[in-house]
Amino acid sequence: MSRKLKSPVSGLPLKEIDLGGVKVDVGWKGCGGIWFDKGELEHVDEAHEQAGEALLNIPIDKGLLLPERMTRHCPVDGTAMIRYNFGEDIDLEIDECPECGGIWLDGGELQKIRDYFTSEDHRREAQTLIEKKLMGDSAFDDFLLRRGRRGRKGFTRILQMALPPGLAAKF
Repeated sequence: MSRKLKSPVSGLPLKEIDLGGVKVDVGWKGCGGIWFDKGELEHVDEAHEQAGEALLNIPIDKGLLLPERMTRHCPVDGTAMIRYNFGEDIDLEIDECPECGGIWLDGGELQKIRDYFTSEDHRREAQTLIEKKLMGDSAFDDFLLRRGRRGRKGFTRILQMALPPGLAAKF
């Protein structure tokens, strides 16, 4: 049975798309956003992953978009989502449901994520920096809290999606 999810941006129904075993919900011909249940983003977030190609050119009706600062609610359980900066050197904020762990990406954000790591070396450098920050650095915890993040647990979940499976398993 198919779910009847609605976009947290436009309120319009999301269209379920099967990407070869991974089903995601998209704002097709609407907001252009994509809903990923927990763990689904990691199947399409790297440029070499063919399944993600189908999600890069979703048509967007800009007239449907809500103001950027409006609180968005999870299409699965209605919980207010938390907005995070994806990384320190990328201008990208993503929305996460603190209850179910689902991720909402606005139109065009998946492409930014796929472009974020230019090489495996870049990914390893980011991993090293992140590990240093996460390993007992109370100043980093304070920084996360000042920025409105939920501390290491919430930030780690974002890192797990951004890093390749072998590195993500360390978190």
